[in-house]
Amino acid sequence: MLAAMAAFIICSTAPGSAWEFSLAEEDWGPTCFANQPHAQGQITILSGENGFNPALLVSLPTYPKKTQGIAVLIRVDDGNNISLSGNVDDYFGNVYLQIKRRHIDDLMSGKKLDIAIEGGPTVSVSLKGTRRVLTKFLHCAGAK
Repeated sequence: MLAAMAAFIICSTAPGSAWEFSLAEEDWGPTCFANQPHAQGQITILSGENGFNPALLVSLPTYPKKTQGIAVLIRVDDGNNISLSGNVDDYFGNVYLQIKRRHIDDLMSGKKLDIAIEGGPTVSVSLKGTRRVLTKFLHCAGAK
C-alpha cells in the first residue's frame, strides 16, 4: 500500500491560506471546526461543542458517497505514519476519519501534514498557525 501511495499526486496548500477556527450550528447541534484549504478542497477537524469526539474530513472530488474502508496514512513532519481507515460520509461527501486527542496534539506541534488517501492524491498542507486554532477548537469541544 505504501508504494502505491508514493505515486500519488501532491496537492499543496493554496498560497496565503491559513488554518481557521469556527463554531456553527449543524443538524446535530453546535459544532466546533478547524479548517485548512488545500489545492483540491479543504481539511476540516470537527467535534460537537462540549462533546469531544473529533473527526477529520478531507474533501476530494474523486470519491462517491458512502464508500467504505478507505486506507489513509497521516504523517506530521517526518514522523511515523498513522494508519487509519476512512469512509466517505453521505452528509459532507468527504473522506471521514475518527481521530484521537493525540493526533490533534501532533498537529499542534508540527510544521507539515501529509494525508495519503488510497485511490486519491496525497494532500500536503502547512501546520503554521495550528496551535492557536486547535487550542480554540479543543476548548470549544470540551477536550480535557
